[in-house]
Amino acid sequence: MRPTTFLIAVLAAAPYTTAAAQGEKPRPWTFTIGVGSSPFNADAFSQDMHYNDAFDDYFINPDQDQKTSVASVMVGVGRSFLKRGSLVLDANLNLNLLLNFPMTGLVFEIATGPRWSVTQNLQLFGMLAGGFSGVSGKVGTVPVGNNTGSNNMLSPAGKETAPVGASFNMEGHSFGGGVGGGINLMITPRFGLQGNLTYRAYGDIDNWTITVKDVDAEGETVELFEMEIADFESDGEPGAIGIGGLAFGLNLVFTF
Repeated sequence: MRPTTFLIAVLAAAPYTTAAAQGEKPRPWTFTIGVGSSPFNADAFSQDMHYNDAFDDYFINPDQDQKTSVASVMVGVGRSFLKRGSLVLDANLNLNLLLNFPMTGLVFEIATGPRWSVTQNLQLFGMLAGGFSGVSGKVGTVPVGNNTGSNNMLSPAGKETAPVGASFNMEGHSFGGGVGGGINLMITPRFGLQGNLTYRAYGDIDNWTITVKDVDAEGETVELFEMEIADFESDGEPGAIGIGGLAFGLNLVFTF
């Protein structure tokens, strides 16, 4: 028998004194924190962006590697309702931070679902979630003009300029939901381990807000001008980032 299989079997079978047996009030609240892996499809976003200011062409490298998933950190708080024997209905607020560079992401979800106590130590749960996702970051700098070697890129309005080295900053969001489930191994009435698997169904993030910024003589970051997706050439529009797909997590669970 593998060590992990043996450990799960021992935890699931080992008796421990429940909160009720200790004369304590039930603990309907939970706090969860842990790490995992989340989908993050940045293949399209990693391609160069192409902008023409009517005088020169600029090819902006977004400094984003091609990838399909990233590490994530999750924190959540929940409360149990409607206890019926070994079944409980849970409601949770979860925040997942997607650890990527340069575009950092987050997923905020409201989830609900049943939890079934198989033994005093072993719990199975399911969940249905809906929420918001967003990504933002600095995605490259203004390059030297490709044709004339210009050191100043003209804005789409033709009024402002951005010098070489000014940064492109982008942010976008989408809405969606997910379905999943997992297992809790309660080591004590107050503390346990959790593993979960979730499929997220979110729209691709492509509704970018784009700002060009620079640092002034006093060291302050200032916004020079804004841009839209339509301002870029058709062969170099900013690509989408997708966060839909399979995510998993390994967490610590605290009840109170």
